[in-house]
Amino acid sequence: GWTCSASGRSVRCQFAGSLAGNSNTSFLLNLAVGSAAAPSTTNTAALGYAGDPDLTNNQVRRPTTVRF
Repeated sequence: GWTCSASGRSVRCQFAGSLAGNSNTSFLLNLAVGSAAAPSTTNTAALGYAGDPDLTNNQVRRPTTVRF
């Protein structure tokens, strides 16, 4: 059910189906990291769904060390 597309440095993935309460889904994203990302970069993920009552808690940012 996942489809993904890339534009520049951003990747957008959408799940076509629906999820029941207390269920989950996942996908694997393989990336090629260039030397400009060193020594660290920040990965950001966001989630959204129709009818979300609280849009302020839908994003997470994680600093990541880049090693070559």
